[in-house]
Amino acid sequence: MKRLLAVTTCLVLAVAAGWTFLVVSYETDLGTDNTILVDNTGQNPTVANDDSLVVLSFESGAEDLAWSSLQLSIATTEQTYTCSFGIQSTQVDDTA
Repeated sequence: MKRLLAVTTCLVLAVAAGWTFLVVSYETDLGTDNTILVDNTGQNPTVANDDSLVVLSFESGAEDLAWSSLQLSIATTEQTYTCSFGIQSTQVDDTA
C-alpha cells in the first residue's frame, strides 16, 4: 500500500512539474498576419499640407484591428515621419 501511495505521489508531482513548466514558459505569438494594402490616390502632391498621397486598407480576410492600434511611419533619405490620423501626423527628429 505504501508503495502504491509513493508511486502515485511521484506521478502527481511529475505531472504538476510538467504543467508548471508549460505554464511558466508559454509565450503567445506576437503580431498579426494582416496585410496592409497601399494604393496611390492618383493625385499629384501640392504645397498644401493636407494632400492625400495613398489609401491604406486591410487585405480581405484580415483580423479585425483598429487603425488606432497601428504604428506606421514613412521614411525618406533625410527624415522619418510618424503617421497618425489627419492633422495629428508628426515629424520625428532623427538627430535625437
